[in-house]
Amino acid sequence: MNKPILIIKNKKIYLFTTIKIIISSLSSFFIIYNIILKKDFINSIVYDNGKNSFILLSLIGVCYLISYLSNIINKIFDKKMKVIYKKETKSLLMKKMSNIKYEVLENQKTQDLVKRLEKADEKAIDFINIINGFIMSIIQIAGTIYLLKDLNIFLIMPILFFLIFGVYLNLKEGKNLYGFWSKYMRNVRKSNYYSEILTERDYALEKNIFQYSKFVNQKFRKEFDKARENNKKNGLKRFKIQALTEIISLSYTFLCFILLLFPLMSKTITVGYYISIVEALNNLFNTVKSLFYKLPEVSEYKSFIKDFDIFMKKEEEKNEYKKRVKNIKSIDFKNVWFKYPETDNFILKDCNFRIEQDKHYALVGLNGEGKSTIIKLILGLYNPSKGDIVVNDIYNIRDLNLDCYRKLMGIIFQDHTKFPFNIEENIKIGNIEKEIKLEKIEEIMNKINSRNFLNNYDKKEKTLLTVINEKGIDLSGGEWQKLLLARLLFADKSFNVLDEPTSSIDPISESIIYEVYNKELKGKMTLFITHRLASTKFVNKILVLKDGKIIEEGNHNYLMGINGEYSLMYKEQRRLYEKRI
Repeated sequence: MNKPILIIKNKKIYLFTTIKIIISSLSSFFIIYNIILKKDFINSIVYDNGKNSFILLSLIGVCYLISYLSNIINKIFDKKMKVIYKKETKSLLMKKMSNIKYEVLENQKTQDLVKRLEKADEKAIDFINIINGFIMSIIQIAGTIYLLKDLNIFLIMPILFFLIFGVYLNLKEGKNLYGFWSKYMRNVRKSNYYSEILTERDYALEKNIFQYSKFVNQKFRKEFDKARENNKKNGLKRFKIQALTEIISLSYTFLCFILLLFPLMSKTITVGYYISIVEALNNLFNTVKSLFYKLPEVSEYKSFIKDFDIFMKKEEEKNEYKKRVKNIKSIDFKNVWFKYPETDNFILKDCNFRIEQDKHYALVGLNGEGKSTIIKLILGLYNPSKGDIVVNDIYNIRDLNLDCYRKLMGIIFQDHTKFPFNIEENIKIGNIEKEIKLEKIEEIMNKINSRNFLNNYDKKEKTLLTVINEKGIDLSGGEWQKLLLARLLFADKSFNVLDEPTSSIDPISESIIYEVYNKELKGKMTLFITHRLASTKFVNKILVLKDGKIIEEGNHNYLMGINGEYSLMYKEQRRLYEKRI
């Protein structure tokens, strides 16, 4: 289990935390000392004609100044520590996420866990402040007990009873509020999601076409009303506790005034002592009340630390002692079965096929047959449930250093990420270690029939591709796919995987691009996933996936000749296309 402050090994954190605790401790000491000074000051005025009153008043002013400065310093340190914690915790979490196994990271439970850890910096600072508050309370309790030492114990007992009862109510209110917020925020998150659908740019086109605003607005109002109703139900309960707490607080203050009048009237205590001890008791009540109000946050923090610990122990890819490959000559699926974690249905069932260097392959099949799953297995993102994937006729993929293995691949995903970088950086990200120049970008763009692509923008290759910056632009779906193709050609890898690489491109450009593939990727191993079967004519071999296994393989002419599954799909697509014409 990680320590409460997330074990961030940063000297500044330790220094700032230590200084905060020292300052808070001194501040608490000066609060008590200030009360003693007030007692002496009042007694000086009442009983001693103001003797030493100026000195005492000056010391009281110094105590107030120290208390004020300590609050400012603590706030400054809080801000500095928050910056450090934000940097360190984000770095720690991102490093872990970059090393964690994909199958673990893709799991919804892991995603929920990551979401809960987003405010790690705030949780750490809150916990430090609770510790600080606890130390301050201990010092103030000790100081107040010292001031009460001369009073009759029977006078103190009723005061302590009201103090304990008030603290109990405040603790109950804090727990109630914590439980309420957990439920309340679930409804708020849902209502915020529906609100985004109605207001965010990404939904604007479909919103106008489908005119679903009223439908989504009803869902928004439903979740919003749930949150409001929960707040309303809980509000009465909170109001009752708060009202009772305030009554106890007022009763406590009134009791202090009344009970301490007896020793004052009997001249057992002085006027200065009377006024000061009443203030001390009120300060004590407010301090302890505030501390116990925040105690439920400790339970929340313990849950947070547990989540943090669970996440940091998630299984990572271990590549240090695994075998490194310098090239990919072949990949064999041997009796591969696969099902996703925490599911019962096998996606692949005794799947067998082989792809080799210098050849182009197309993987085809209906939606949901497992084409994307095969890609994930080839990339080593998942291991087979049963069977083996063998690389270069020697290495089981489980035994490979996956970082080195993946560096040999160029990949285009259908659901690609739109990186908020400029054009040059978006292309370079395919092979980050390779130098890139404007001439090379223009050459690649010419090859994919996009010679005027850069000329459309004033900053050419330095044009920022993002909508979060006013100087950035957003590309169309087809333009993004051409950019991905440019990235693939620039990367110049020996094995290329292309998942629907031309789904957003017009047929003429698609035909030209496939000709480019034939030429530019000649001598490389390439695997296409496509639904447009007309584009499979140029590949060396087509792999037909159905019911979790490869049921047919061969070139276009062969598969059309055997009149099987591929032929059926191809003819159906051709019939639909001719019908549209």
